[in-house]
Amino acid sequence: MINGYRLSITIIIMNLPLQPKHNIITPKANFRLCFVDIPSKELTKGLITPNTYIHDFVEHHKTHVLNIVHEMVESGKIRHAGFVVDMFCVAMTDVANAFGVPTYIYFTSGAAMLGMMFYVHAKHDEGDITRFKDLDLRLPIPSYVNVVPVKILP
Repeated sequence: MINGYRLSITIIIMNLPLQPKHNIITPKANFRLCFVDIPSKELTKGLITPNTYIHDFVEHHKTHVLNIVHEMVESGKIRHAGFVVDMFCVAMTDVANAFGVPTYIYFTSGAAMLGMMFYVHAKHDEGDITRFKDLDLRLPIPSYVNVVPVKILP
């Protein structure tokens, strides 16, 4: 914010076409927290496919987010410091790059889960990890105290 060294946060919400509209009430006295709703359109229902839905949905909303942030910056009321994006919205990094600000990823699970994802990804880079699927094997995942049976992994 221009007047002072206060932090203000704008949360931009991309509404899924199949979810009921949520009502968010922003207190009038709280100018430092703002919610901006991107309305869901019938057009976004056409993006629903089993394999690419999240990717296509986020890509479809990049232009909307770019326009919203551009209007905020042009108004002169804010100094844009960066983007914090959900782990499913990493593609919004392109929008942050357009404004020359950093992107921070908010991971919605605990550190152990993140460590497991890194471990599984590293194993995937070494070869086909589905070979472990039917084995009675326990993996020494560094972010877990105990070894993890392969059969309980997603």
